Amino acid sequence: MKRVRVRAILSSILILPAGLAAQDSGPDLKPEAGVRLFGSVLSRMTGYPIPAATISVDGPFSEDEPLWAGESDADGSFRTDVLPLGAYEIKVGAVSFTSVSHALTLSEQGIVDVRIEMTRVGFELAPIVAVARRRTKLELAGFYERRERATGHFMNREDIVARSPLRVSDLFHTIPGARVIEGRAGQGARVRLRAGCIPTVVSDGIVVSRLSEIDHLFSVGLVEGIEVYHGALVPTQYSANSTCGVIMLWSRDPGTTVGEGLTWRRLLAAGGLAILVILSSR
Repeated sequence: MKRVRVRAILSSILILPAGLAAQDSGPDLKPEAGVRLFGSVLSRMTGYPIPAATISVDGPFSEDEPLWAGESDADGSFRTDVLPLGAYEIKVGAVSFTSVSHALTLSEQGIVDVRIEMTRVGFELAPIVAVARRRTKLELAGFYERRERATGHFMNREDIVARSPLRVSDLFHTIPGARVIEGRAGQGARVRLRAGCIPTVVSDGIVVSRLSEIDHLFSVGLVEGIEVYHGALVPTQYSANSTCGVIMLWSRDPGTTVGEGLTWRRLLAAGGLAILVILSSR
């Protein structure tokens, strides 16, 4: 994934989300989830990773304990829990290296890349911290540009979570021109478009097939976005694959699958659905 980094001396740390996105911003996380930091700790002199560096994030919600604390992996990388938007202080320490401490303001939800270059004790070089907002998969795939043209039907992660679906096929009940045909026990539901035709399914930009059971391709928790196009409205690069229409599914980045466990509502709905399936199969 292409990353754009803006370096700043420690005394002038920068966050530059506006210059990174040529499209509307599409958050990786739910609004209430906030921001997750993906970072790396390196030696400024050699560029080698620094393993076992201690990282802590203190903020307005911290009291006696840091809001988040952890260590860098063998490759110098670390990943925080999801943090609310706000002002923080990130502190990094490592044996034989000068400790780093600096203010960090997180003003936009999503994922923020942090690169920390530390200097060994006794050297005059100042440490460097570089911060950049990461463009989301949907931004990079052109999802929001296509949505602006309004030639199809779109759902991003926020839309999906708001509908609380049990299966991917449940999302198609609200899409005009789409019809969901329930399968028997042990089978997924089938999705048909206008006139009952079978659409082509595209997964992360790759044509999969004319799947009859879309629930076998993705679980709800792994879907970042959905696009549905009918007939002549199909994007040019996929128009040769289907005269019916195209369903495009975008999977989530591994680091963004947070805080979406089963709720009582989902458990009850799942139990009711199981009973209906058992009764209909008799």
